Amino acid sequence: MADFSSTTVEGIVSICRENSAAIAESLNQCFDTKQTLTIGEPADWSSDAAPSELAGPGLLVCCRVGDQSLVCAIPASLPLPDWYTEPGDSQRARLETLAMEWSMNLLPPDIEC
Repeated sequence: MADFSSTTVEGIVSICRENSAAIAESLNQCFDTKQTLTIGEPADWSSDAAPSELAGPGLLVCCRVGDQSLVCAIPASLPLPDWYTEPGDSQRARLETLAMEWSMNLLPPDIEC
């Protein structure tokens, strides 16, 4: 099984670009929104350069592979629905579906989350 080494970054970016419509659709179904998604260029993470929206509340979708993770941050300013901080059973199922669908659409087939 592959991991998130630097040799797979381009593969992950490519898969995200190919699946951007499906990733956005999962987001829209989960939160009853009509968002679009554009995949940017890969860059090293720097909290100093992060958008200010990521410094506040929001939601993290974590795809874990071994001892490594790919984390997608969704700021509350998206906007997220009020229930995201205390989801009921139905909302929890939506969030679990979002995470499952993103794990299949964000990663190349040889990386299992």
